[in-house]
Amino acid sequence: MKKRGREKSIGFVYRSFLKSIDELKNIKLYFLFSLSLFILIGLFGFLFPVLFEEKILAIIRNLIDQTEGLNTPELISFIISNNIQSSFFVMISGIIIAVPSLLILVFNAYVLGFVGHYTVAETNIFILWRLIPHGILEIPAVLISLSIGI
Repeated sequence: MKKRGREKSIGFVYRSFLKSIDELKNIKLYFLFSLSLFILIGLFGFLFPVLFEEKILAIIRNLIDQTEGLNTPELISFIISNNIQSSFFVMISGIIIAVPSLLILVFNAYVLGFVGHYTVAETNIFILWRLIPHGILEIPAVLISLSIGI
């Protein structure tokens, strides 16, 4: 009997996965728009990091204060929790009106470019390879949430 229950749950997970893939196909254009805008604004932030410099540095200081002294599991938990809250807010606010979702997209992309600019200036261009884990999981998840919100 346990085997049959496990097969049912695996079937449910697989069917849910296939439904999710179908839904992603429905928001494909919104995702491509979000991705394009994210890349353009991120490049703009990298090339012109002077806009809102004091506010961005204050936000970064606040994040550093919140994460200071956290061990690895606590830091992972903080990041995951923050991403889930942000993604949920973007989806819900976007359902009402897409403007908050677009503003959040623009802000996050600009901040990423801003941080990338100063990081490269302090070290070298190869430091940007550390963004790959974010590019694989975090950024696509946020872009999917933004696409749903839009």
